[in-house]
Amino acid sequence: MSAVARLSAVAGDDVAIVVRFPAGFTADRTFALELRRRNGALVHVTTPAADGDDLLIGIPAAASANFAAGWLHGHLQVATPTVATLFRLDLLIEADLTGGTGPVGGSSSSPSISTVSVVINDTPIDVVVYSAHNLGDTGTPSGDLQSHTDDTTNVHGIIDTANLILEGDSRLTDARTPVAHGHTAAGIAGVFTAGQIPDLDAAKITSGVFNIARLATGTPDGTKYLADDGTLKTPVTGGGGAFTVISDQALVAAAASISLTGLAGFKAFEMLISGRSTWTGGVRDNVYCRFNSDSAANYQNSALASIDNAAVVAVLAGSQTNTNRNGLGRSHWIDSGGWVQGGSFPCWTDSTGTVPITPLPNAWFWQTGNIASLALSCVNGQFAAGTRVILLGRT
Repeated sequence: MSAVARLSAVAGDDVAIVVRFPAGFTADRTFALELRRRNGALVHVTTPAADGDDLLIGIPAAASANFAAGWLHGHLQVATPTVATLFRLDLLIEADLTGGTGPVGGSSSSPSISTVSVVINDTPIDVVVYSAHNLGDTGTPSGDLQSHTDDTTNVHGIIDTANLILEGDSRLTDARTPVAHGHTAAGIAGVFTAGQIPDLDAAKITSGVFNIARLATGTPDGTKYLADDGTLKTPVTGGGGAFTVISDQALVAAAASISLTGLAGFKAFEMLISGRSTWTGGVRDNVYCRFNSDSAANYQNSALASIDNAAVVAVLAGSQTNTNRNGLGRSHWIDSGGWVQGGSFPCWTDSTGTVPITPLPNAWFWQTGNIASLALSCVNGQFAAGTRVILLGRT
């Protein structure tokens, strides 16, 4: 390397060196300085920072005081992300002849300014190197370098640093010096962004009601429910709910028939008939059911009776010999708007018997559908007083 800058300094002084590069050169570059003895022993390492076009190299007095007199051979590295270049920057350390640390940048016997030409990235450039005491007329550093040694002057835009609390100031140990502070909620103005709001545990929400728009999408109308996919849904209607009592009749006197109306809208039915027939000519009597006053040949039964103009839904005890026997019929059917399919499960005791008759199920259908009413009648007699009919329906 042919480019060598030689400066001098006094051991125990603050050493300040400025390397001035051409305009714009320091951008996107880094710098490092090593000072070694002739035998290669490392004495000092620093990574100076650029200030505009100037590279400021500072060696504090505490460090230079340990430098023995003689030459220190420096290698200043100039690096880009891809290329690093070195040039020599040698420093002659002279003994402190004042008996103390001496003034900053005190006079030395060697030249303290060098202009060198170095090749960086295959381009020759001129570099001017100054020692601190060459920057002013009084033998002391000038400008910002001098300002950094004086606490009461303007330092980088601070008008008067006399009021700065410096390291070691007794005020730092005063109990009244605040180490932290806070603000009340009322003292905070403005609106927080979403990123400034911390996550909250759900347990913190102890009052108020969430607006439905914060819970689900959809248009609320008072009839919808909140589904687990975050939407408002309309409940499915029809076929739901429990059976309700459509009619519950208990006869206080014998009756030839029992009529039930208001059945439109119901889809599933269950009917219980308990009682006795007034017929004295037999031990039992069948109960017929006709829908919507239909007595035409629109019915079919699998047992109990071979008829096509009614559904057999029960068998009641007759009134021959004894009038204290009973019968029970349980029927159910579904009205789907087409054929009505049903089934009946009668059980009874003959009026002359003492043992219940084994139930004989009967399957039946009606071909029309859309039930609005029904009528019940005994084949041979009437319904005796005390006969009870319960009809349940489900929409």
